[in-house]
Amino acid sequence: MANDIYIKSTLAFCKHCNMTEQASIISRNGSVFLDRLCPELGKQSTVIARDYRWYLERTAFNRFVSSPANTKSSKYGCPKDCGLCE
Repeated sequence: MANDIYIKSTLAFCKHCNMTEQASIISRNGSVFLDRLCPELGKQSTVIARDYRWYLERTAFNRFVSSPANTKSSKYGCPKDCGLCE
């Protein structure tokens, strides 16, 4: 859309086709959306925050990321068999 503000790219899981897809996080009309293209359903857009400023405040700080305590080997990767959601 003409007034969309691109924020960043990410990966998104489609529960319909059970695939991980490239997605964009976009600000549109003051809200924040995750837009992705499902091969079966076409363009999908999901609201992830109702307020753009609130979203930016929550994502602006640096986060400490650590590895999970219990890992397992993965043949197919997320979301198929990485083990984090089990």
